[in-house]
Amino acid sequence: MLPSGLSSTWLVLPWRINAWMTESSARMRLVGHVVTFYSGPGELSLRLSSPSEVKQDLVQSGFFFYLPPERDYHVFEVRGGGVAKCVTIFLPSNQLRASVSPASDVWPAAHLAINDTRLAACLRQFVSGLHAAPDADHLDAVAQAFLARLARLLNATVPPIAGSSSSLPPWLLRQTIEQIDGRLAKPPSLVEMSRASGLSPGHFARKLRRTLGMGLVRLIHHRRTQAALTILATGSMPISDIGHALGYSSQSHFTKVFRSLIGISPARLRRLMVPGGHAS
Repeated sequence: MLPSGLSSTWLVLPWRINAWMTESSARMRLVGHVVTFYSGPGELSLRLSSPSEVKQDLVQSGFFFYLPPERDYHVFEVRGGGVAKCVTIFLPSNQLRASVSPASDVWPAAHLAINDTRLAACLRQFVSGLHAAPDADHLDAVAQAFLARLARLLNATVPPIAGSSSSLPPWLLRQTIEQIDGRLAKPPSLVEMSRASGLSPGHFARKLRRTLGMGLVRLIHHRRTQAALTILATGSMPISDIGHALGYSSQSHFTKVFRSLIGISPARLRRLMVPGGHAS
């Protein structure tokens, strides 16, 4: 289960790359920061093209690969020897943008490799916590430490932790996330959520947006997409069934929302993770 602080809007994908896997047509429009940690074996060969550059990089084991937001990329190939293990995190742009003045660039103009042991240690703690039953406050602290370290590495200042009177208190944010996660197929309405919080719908909506940088509908899509990523990475359920189980009226609606957050369709992502796998 994801923590209920800033990282409740992250999308976390642990995945594997089969030996010498090639993908020739994965065009991605990145709407947030994308950070991938590669844990080997060997080196990961990644070739990207965008309107401004064509570049191929060898990412060594233990390195992060960072992609900036609001840019088009076309993945020509992703190759690795053996079965390569990766973790990709999609971070909403506002979480780093909010830490500097509007006139400043928070992120580099191009992708880059990052080798930082402290960032890697934070990520390992965070990911291991997702598969256990950790103390939620501790996991939130680890997530904040990861974000703060990444911000420093990208020449940004640390964003403030939500906690002012205009934000949702941690216990209420955690309750909100738990309510959504427990009803992904038929999520609670704004009126239901506000009633449970003891706030008016308008007041609750403003506090939620102030805390996470997004409204209730988009937060629900984030939580559904995180559940879909977990299913895609660990199971073989048909994509149409995944969308239905998560409350989408059609596979096309599910695919549209998924692509808007991740950059590629769930079918293409499944082929990237498990070449030859069922992607219907």
